[in-house]
Amino acid sequence: MDLFIIVNIKKVIMGLLDKINPQPKQEEVSGFTAEECKFILLKLRSATYTGHEFEMFYNIWVKVTQELTKLEK
Repeated sequence: MDLFIIVNIKKVIMGLLDKINPQPKQEEVSGFTAEECKFILLKLRSATYTGHEFEMFYNIWVKVTQELTKLEK
């Protein structure tokens, strides 16, 4: 058989199997909780950074701190 036909048959079979046995939907991810933000900041603070990583660290630190401030209002 042609490879194209085999691939299409496989797609059809997999589609039918998904309809018969649907995969559970993953939970929708919401924002971080205050506790999670504090955990991230704690881990960021305890890590070691090289020179070129420090700017990325700072940007992430600012964003997580801002999110924590919003959550604690």
